[in-house]
Amino acid sequence: MECRALNTESTLAVSIIIPVWNTGEYLDESVQSALAELDGIHGEVIIVDDQSDDDHTLQLLECYKTSWPSVNVILNDTGIKGAGAARNCGISQARGEWLLFLDSDDVFIEGCVAKRLAIAKAHPQLQWMSADFYKWYPPAPLKGNGYFADKLQSYPTISEAIETKAIILRKSPVNNLFDDYMPANTLVVMIKRDLCRSLGGFSTSLVKAEDTFLWLKLAFSKAPFAFVPYPVAKYRIRVDSLTHEDKANGIWKIALYKMFYRDPSFSAYRKRLRHKISKGYLSDSYYYREKGRPAAVITNALLAIYWNPAGRLAWKNVLAGFALALKLVKE
Repeated sequence: MECRALNTESTLAVSIIIPVWNTGEYLDESVQSALAELDGIHGEVIIVDDQSDDDHTLQLLECYKTSWPSVNVILNDTGIKGAGAARNCGISQARGEWLLFLDSDDVFIEGCVAKRLAIAKAHPQLQWMSADFYKWYPPAPLKGNGYFADKLQSYPTISEAIETKAIILRKSPVNNLFDDYMPANTLVVMIKRDLCRSLGGFSTSLVKAEDTFLWLKLAFSKAPFAFVPYPVAKYRIRVDSLTHEDKANGIWKIALYKMFYRDPSFSAYRKRLRHKISKGYLSDSYYYREKGRPAAVITNALLAIYWNPAGRLAWKNVLAGFALALKLVKE
């Protein structure tokens, strides 16, 4: 099935969208976890094939087409590859009132969709929600209380929810986004389909942070938000996964925040966006310090200063970069 034509039908409670590209080794576990969540729920699983060419993956997709009526397999035929474009294809074909997303190597925790639908029913004003998740290193057992629960110092706005296990509601989560980090991740977010479509879905120009792009737009839209303080999914860590690459990660966040900075409709947030851009460069500066690359340390620290001249840590990193250069010369 093609995904270019918009499906305006809305007859289901949920649509679970799974983008796939050559992940046959893990795909069925993910799909089965999604299908299990539809037990007693009027919903669908949409698998978007992002031009896979792996035989195992293609065989599984063909099996789903012929054997699973709750599974809709579509091809990303837009000419734009990547997770963001593939998810947008799924969004265009979704018939569910609510959208959920699952990468093709991750799995849902049993009962997580029904619990969140119950929260949505109890709070009809909600337009989107997030939750906690586990970082998963199979075959090792799960550890910790959840990704956000184990990092409360970085997420003070949700610390009360984590500690009391109470749902927190936010009418304007954009303030929380700038005060600390937005507690969101693709596999734990649930969004009203029509809202997601109105905002244009995921970015198709970013290789990474395409999901953060959507969380920012949702936050800026001031759509009512809720955080669910327990894990609803397991995020598989693979050595070969894109988000596990040993590279500086700030570049994609920097590109993301610059997109919003240049957009006149977000001019009210430019000062705070400058701070976010500066933090991205500072993060990469620290990365290059660990890698022993003084020129990159200094360059990124100076860029951090350009965007936020008052940032003391960036000035310290400039000095640290020169110190590292001198040390390497002496060696």
